[in-house]
Amino acid sequence: ACDRGTACPGGAALPTDCSSGTYAAVPQQSICHKCDAGTFQASEGATACSECAAGYYCKEGATAELPCPAGYYSDRVGLANSSMCSISPPGSFAVAGSSSAVECSAGSFAAGRGSGLCTSCVEGKFSAHPGSISCDNCPKGTRCPEGSSTPLPASCDPGSYIVNMSEYKDSSSCDSCPHGTFCFGGAAQPRSCSVGTFADTDGASRCSRC
Repeated sequence: ACDRGTACPGGAALPTDCSSGTYAAVPQQSICHKCDAGTFQASEGATACSECAAGYYCKEGATAELPCPAGYYSDRVGLANSSMCSISPPGSFAVAGSSSAVECSAGSFAAGRGSGLCTSCVEGKFSAHPGSISCDNCPKGTRCPEGSSTPLPASCDPGSYIVNMSEYKDSSSCDSCPHGTFCFGGAAQPRSCSVGTFADTDGASRCSRC
């Protein structure tokens, strides 16, 4: 007998299982039917096709779900082709197969639509809020490493100091502590060695005893 999930072409001695991407919902079928667009079937001998999940699409006769491409998403099921996927808006991203767009985290941005990933703010810039479409310049007297969500206080390594706070950009704006003085680092200015101590080279983080 030609059961559901099989087909019996005219003259065939035995029923044949429906191939993947096709089905036979009722018995005594001469052919198997292709899965409708928006559905798929990976197995052979199927009696029905499965609906395509959110974030994916299925063309007619699909044997597997195909993901919405990076930069696109879909919160709907049963999509028939990739043109039905929605493009991610500025300030967000979507990896392949996404059911929703995700806001860029603070410290990153997406300037336009259709981003597969957000871009980290470069050194010297920051973004304080999720969903940013650009990064702001780090204020003078502060520093912003790559991916900053907030400006950090100006800081120098021990043995160096900030000459002009208003022109500070990063550690390259620091100068070596002059000889005869020492520098704790951070935002501290040079301090003269006390009586009985000395610093005979530049860049001292402490003074030596005589």
